[in-house]
Amino acid sequence: KLNSLFALSMLEDDAASFVTAGAIDASDVSRVTDAIGDLLTEIRPEAVALIEAWDVNEDALGSAIGRRDGDYVRGLLDMAGEEPLNQSDVTSAYYDALGPLLKLGRARL
Repeated sequence: KLNSLFALSMLEDDAASFVTAGAIDASDVSRVTDAIGDLLTEIRPEAVALIEAWDVNEDALGSAIGRRDGDYVRGLLDMAGEEPLNQSDVTSAYYDALGPLLKLGRARL
């Protein structure tokens, strides 16, 4: 299954070249994409075992789920805290767009 996934992924990534060369028809590209989705569905239950078997670094995954220490909630919170939009309590958009609207709403109360 992994070999097929790899081959189909390479085919999908360079589909234009394969179509231009006449190796596949343009109508086949959507079937390739569907086949990739089907394979991913089949492989998904084994994903954690595969990642652990290959000893993929957590940072390379960019995911808090599946952490070696099992504390995915802490990982999700840490990742959310690192996002640029979460670096301040209120973004400037609040002051520019929502602040005046909220003040107007309060004035009507």
